[in-house]
Amino acid sequence: VAGQELPRPKINWFSCQEKTSIPLICGSLMVPIDYTNASSTSLMRLSMAKLNASKQPKQGTILLNPGGPGQSGRDFLAGEFGAALQVVTGGGYDLIVSLLFHSGTGSTIPFSCFSNDSARANYNFKAPLYLNSSDTAIGAVRAARAVLAKSCQMNAGGSGELLGTGYVARDMIQIVDALDDDHGSLNYWGFSYGSALGATVAAMFPTRMGKVVLDGVVNPLDYFSGRDVSQLTATDVSFHGFFTGCVANPEMCVTAQLATDANELEEKVYDLIYSLKYNPRVTGPDITSDIIDYTVIKKQSNQLY
Repeated sequence: VAGQELPRPKINWFSCQEKTSIPLICGSLMVPIDYTNASSTSLMRLSMAKLNASKQPKQGTILLNPGGPGQSGRDFLAGEFGAALQVVTGGGYDLIVSLLFHSGTGSTIPFSCFSNDSARANYNFKAPLYLNSSDTAIGAVRAARAVLAKSCQMNAGGSGELLGTGYVARDMIQIVDALDDDHGSLNYWGFSYGSALGATVAAMFPTRMGKVVLDGVVNPLDYFSGRDVSQLTATDVSFHGFFTGCVANPEMCVTAQLATDANELEEKVYDLIYSLKYNPRVTGPDITSDIIDYTVIKKQSNQLY
């Protein structure tokens, strides 16, 4: 009805079923499924977990996002990070993480480009990952990505329009409205992808922002263009640091015996990695796990992030 004030959304708080080392309170909030359709009355349940302030009077609430997107916020809050963040923030704030379903990582609007786990495993096994893994990899990667795009459209085309960081930002404002504290301002601490989310919500709702920490910052322009390259700026320097540390501590790094200094050791390791493009090593009878090639090594190096 025109001119009628809509009821403020309410969070339903209840005891979490999962046992955790840190006592958490679970909650749920009904939010719109489609924020772009003002006439739609369809809602979905947004789940969240809260670590209550350890000191009174309470100073406010901080929303947290551990990154991913899709990392378990509940595990993040229930583990050592929750306890550490409570100390860092002085103990006067409730800490809340939400399972932000508009990111496509929850169960309400799941997003998967594959019909089942077998189809996903088959794609991951056959699709080349790296453009420089062989002389023909560029064409093979492009073809594999075209197949992936068609699979996404077929299996998740309908829900894909309801997902994205802009939707998640609106989820966060819904939570702030339901909390009814901090004068309607969002206090926020986001890590990694959470920094891009924080930058987005600040751009969309600048008058709703309170205290904001963007931690482990990604370049939002790179991130949203699909070219997350800025975070790789110091990769080579960091990688060289492993060789420097190895040569300096040969009793703890057996690889140090292969060279007389860090530069020589790094060159030999790179030579070995590149040789796997043409001469993969076979370690057993299983073709899915017992071939060590260039792609396998590159996957391991990605863990350095």
